[in-house]
Amino acid sequence: MEKLYNVYTDSDKIILINKNVKGKAKVLVENKFEFDNETEKQNLIFCYSPDYEILNNGYRHLYDVKIHDDLSNIKTFYDKDGILSEFGIISDLNKEYIPVYIRYDLLKIKQDMQELIKAISDFFIKNINLNYNKENIYTMGLLFFYDSEAIDINLTIGTESERSNLEKGGYDTEYLGNYSLRVNLNGAIKDMLDTLILSIAKDELVDENELLKHIVDSVEEKLKAVVCKDVTAVSKDFTFQQSEQYD
Repeated sequence: MEKLYNVYTDSDKIILINKNVKGKAKVLVENKFEFDNETEKQNLIFCYSPDYEILNNGYRHLYDVKIHDDLSNIKTFYDKDGILSEFGIISDLNKEYIPVYIRYDLLKIKQDMQELIKAISDFFIKNINLNYNKENIYTMGLLFFYDSEAIDINLTIGTESERSNLEKGGYDTEYLGNYSLRVNLNGAIKDMLDTLILSIAKDELVDENELLKHIVDSVEEKLKAVVCKDVTAVSKDFTFQQSEQYD
């Protein structure tokens, strides 16, 4: 938890979300905070920098997110036994709910993961259909990344014209990293991906690297099952490449 207390300014606040509530949920804010094991046992602990609008719990960082002074855009959810099950924020930008932490058991991991895999796959297919149907696509594949905080999955697209330019320049036309078109996850899908993986990491239920790889492999399997020529224009030499992690 050491990363949590690398505060950015003297105006930083520590937000304590009570894990176990009998009756009304309790949210505390402390400008001067002394950490101890009992406090961590009873609360989720977040460092918030209002000057830079950064929320940090040592695993998940949310940037450019404002926490209201009265905490009115913080949302907490408790189960029937009064145990915290989820915590999130309502964004000022579009009033979208951003999950920050979810308490997982193995059944919920499986359910949420299946929903997320479908949502990511549908997002990529819809995006291809809407935005990449004007020239032939030569190759396509997933690139993904994880460094214990930042999580990314994107669909990389190589068009025939880009392939031709790479050939003329003597570059590798089969390397996805040489192609410039990317479909990046955004909005709720990105937030849910981050929250799912990092909440599981926090609760030490499943290895987060293995979980991310499973999600990527499952999305790849769904995308490969799509007949791309029915979605967009593709080259006669079109290939869907194996997913690859970059750093």
